[in-house]
Amino acid sequence: MHELAICQALMEQVENIALEEQATQVTAIHLGIGPLSGVEPRLLEQAFSIARAGSIAADAELVVKSMPIQVSCKQCGQLTEALPSRLVCGSCGDWRTSLISGDELELTSIELVRDIKADESENLSAGSPVFTLVREESPEVQIYLPEDFTNQVRIGEPVVITVGALGGETYSGVIKEIGSGITGIGNTFPAKISITDATNNIKTGMTAQVTLALVNPNAGRLLIPLSAVSEDGSGNRFVYVISPEEGGEALLSKKIVSLGALIGRDIEIISGLETGDKVVTAGVNYVYDGQKVKISTQN
Repeated sequence: MHELAICQALMEQVENIALEEQATQVTAIHLGIGPLSGVEPRLLEQAFSIARAGSIAADAELVVKSMPIQVSCKQCGQLTEALPSRLVCGSCGDWRTSLISGDELELTSIELVRDIKADESENLSAGSPVFTLVREESPEVQIYLPEDFTNQVRIGEPVVITVGALGGETYSGVIKEIGSGITGIGNTFPAKISITDATNNIKTGMTAQVTLALVNPNAGRLLIPLSAVSEDGSGNRFVYVISPEEGGEALLSKKIVSLGALIGRDIEIISGLETGDKVVTAGVNYVYDGQKVKISTQN
């Protein structure tokens, strides 16, 4: 079973971290598993009991957290949760979605023991420390996104983090979570960013500046002004495409189109047009299919 190979790779990663932290024991390993990861948690736990034998994590507990399935809708731009067998938008019900999370298998944190301060069978007075328990996990940055930006930020997108207290040192990170409700701090939504190349210099409570790229929610969509679309007697939606000819003239051709979402004053074209097509956007009720028109070069 491939779960054993996964656990063997996991143990190698855990042992490397424990060595870095000078730990003497690993007491717990925390994993995040998405329903679409192809990993069966029950089989993973069985494989873990085999893979951990004789390692620094021989007595460690495996803690598995089920991660939600989240999809981004290409129709309305919303980020919603979905079911494994039904990856549709939870907001508008459209099936044209992109999977954002739910197929991951990630090591989220481990719990380590280090700095043992007593020997076996040693007598200690009450209150004397015996060991230090450490929870090793990737540091995170909490930010608050203005509502206008929530549909332009995607989970998994890379960001750059600058920590002023460390002389402006920069780190790489990825957007881990985007909250679904406003925070009460203005009209903002909470988001968490995992620092992927963090060092021990980063401490809890430090402030950071986050630089991220906004994603155009309409990227890849073919949009035209709503005024360009007409409807014929058969209920077909159509536009007039301009095909330039010699002598500054052009031929108008009627093209049946399928419409998508209405976005402001524009409408999405699902089929019937190609990128680069020129269409009539004004006076569409005064022209007809096959008509020849003059192309004006004046502004």
